[in-house]
Amino acid sequence: MGFISLISNRDPLPRPLDPHANIKKKIEDIERNLTNFVSSNVNLNPQEKAKLLEQIKTRTIVAIEPSDSGLYKTFTATIVHPDIIKIKELLAQTEPTQKLLKDEITTKQEIRDVKLELVKDRKRLELLEERIDLARRKHPELFGKVTSAIGRRTLKLEREFFQTKSAIALNEKTLDELKVLLVEEDHRMRIPE
Repeated sequence: MGFISLISNRDPLPRPLDPHANIKKKIEDIERNLTNFVSSNVNLNPQEKAKLLEQIKTRTIVAIEPSDSGLYKTFTATIVHPDIIKIKELLAQTEPTQKLLKDEITTKQEIRDVKLELVKDRKRLELLEERIDLARRKHPELFGKVTSAIGRRTLKLEREFFQTKSAIALNEKTLDELKVLLVEEDHRMRIPE
């Protein structure tokens, strides 16, 4: 009596489908249409075509619109080509990009907060400077002497002044770092994995 094999010759299990395959296909279709539109446009010179095709590839294109003369050209304004907006909308449906969008919104909020803090600190610095200057002019003989109440008060003002200057420097550094982060997030959003 022979053994009955329980192993069937079935095909191996199919790989899980890419959940974003449909979105990626839509993006590819839009990009193909844009590329064809630019490639077949007789009003564009080779340099303009090359620049536009590169912009389509990197998704940094701003606009392709007819000018008064009927020639097609790019505008460096903040107008974004509707197809590029569509690509960003489609990308936003993918999980990693949703996270990036949230990160970008958070970073923008942080930048606003830091800017607000900088404005407050700079106003405070001006006020402290005025008060220190006034104390210097009114009581030059007592200025900086810890033996007098005026001297102690002005020393305290000076300490506050330098602490505020440090806070401004720190916030400016934070602002620069946040701006870099925002650029990185925007760049990562343009190129899907």
